[in-house]
Amino acid sequence: GSYHAMRQGGVNTGGAIVVPGDPCSSELVIKLSDTPAFGARMPLDGPPYLGPEELQLIHDWIAEGAEDN
Repeated sequence: GSYHAMRQGGVNTGGAIVVPGDPCSSELVIKLSDTPAFGARMPLDGPPYLGPEELQLIHDWIAEGAEDN
């Protein structure tokens, strides 16, 4: 998938999939966590799921503005 497609989100998440500067409101962070509020935990083919270091990288990327870099 591309950066653009990822930022569009899905049917349920839409643009809230990534809220630049606000990882706690970003559905991507929520869906990757141990206990998403709705639906299945990502990735759908897990376990294994992302580890703490990988989750922190995604959290930091969103906190820093979620740039396409």
